This record gives sequence, C-alpha cells and structure tokens, in this order.
Amino acid sequence: MSPQTRSSRRREYWLREGDINARLHFRKSSGAKRVLATIICGEVWLSIPSKWSESKGYAGLVGEFRAEVVKALERQREYIDRDDAICLWGNLVPYRIVAAPRKSYSFVDGVLVISGPSGDAEKMIDEVRRKEVVAAAAPLVEKWANIMGMRVPSIKTQGSFRAVAQYNRRDHVVKFSTILTRMDRDMIEFFVLHELCHYFHFNHSAAFYNTFAKYMPDHREWRKRFISYCK
Repeated sequence: MSPQTRSSRRREYWLREGDINARLHFRKSSGAKRVLATIICGEVWLSIPSKWSESKGYAGLVGEFRAEVVKALERQREYIDRDDAICLWGNLVPYRIVAAPRKSYSFVDGVLVISGPSGDAEKMIDEVRRKEVVAAAAPLVEKWANIMGMRVPSIKTQGSFRAVAQYNRRDHVVKFSTILTRMDRDMIEFFVLHELCHYFHFNHSAAFYNTFAKYMPDHREWRKRFISYCK
C-alpha cells in the first residue's frame, strides 16, 4: 500500500491496495494524543496530534495502520469509487466523461454523463458531488428553517476532507461535505436538523439535544445509521 499525494496543502492522499482505491485524509487535532484512524464511507481519516512533525513523512504513518485500514475498507467496498463507477447516494453509478465546451452532467440510462472541457476527472466528479449536495440540502434547509422560525441560512459545500457538516453562527451559513453523497440520500435531513439546532445552542449540551429531539424525536436512531457508515 503506497500512498500517493494529490495535495500537500490539504494533506490528501490515495490508498491503493489491490482493487481498493480510497481517498486518505490527514487532520491535525489538538485533542488527539495519538494517531486515530477512522473509515467513513470508504474514505480514510487519520487524526494526528498537533505536535506531530510532518518531516517524519506520511507514508510511514500510513504503514502503521495498513492492516487496520485495509480490513475496514474491505467492509466498505460498496462506498469506494472504481475506475468506471462512483458511489453516489449509496449506490455505485457507472459514469463517463464527455469533452464539451460547457460543464454539465446528466443521467442517461442509469449512467452518469459528465460533460466539460478536458481536465482532471476527479475534480469534475467533485463538482458533481457539490451540486448534488446543494440540490438535496437546499429544500430541507428552507423547510426546517421556516418551521424553526429562523431566517433561511446560506448553503456552502466543502471537500470531504473536512467535517461532514458545519454551522457558522456568525455568517448564518451551513456547510455540507461532499462525503454525504456517498451515504443514502435521506441522511441529509439528519445533518440539516443537527446543524440548524446549533442556531439555538452552540455546543452539544442537554439543551441542544432537547431541541434536536423536539424536531426529530428519533434522532438517536439516525445517529446509529450514521455510525454504521464509520468503521
């Protein structure tokens, strides 16, 4: 398993082991006392103590978790992209890229057709994921903001190497990660409500969960579903 870097700024790599081709993310965490490995929907997240020196190299660090990571990825094959298909809303969808002057995408006979100028295929797929997240989240954000009596917040997307979802109280913006597009589509509502509850309560206090339960009484069951995507 040899990690291949794609962006040193974002500390993003790809793991290739047999037919497994999974994205790997490094995140420095002030609260981490040791390196922690988590697999979310076929993507590997390594939380590193903030004092860890990058001069040690990431390849060796990955090697320490080789067996653990590969075993977890084996259990999540349905979420891992392939050369001819990507995981979209919990399903492997065949795709092809077509050269065109304008960027667009559509589904033709079950195949995702991505059109645009010649370029990085991974970047084009990422743009599709961002558009899909907004299309799924926007009506739910508007619906629940109106029910909860708040101004409808703006929506932004962020790469899957960041948090799954975040609410910025100062700017009144909800950010959704593209990793959500690897889960079942209905999971979006859980994260929409979770983040909108932060409008009333900044932290995860008892008051926060009381508010969460008011609007989603079965939120604990939804959380269990989310945890099932993590290994």
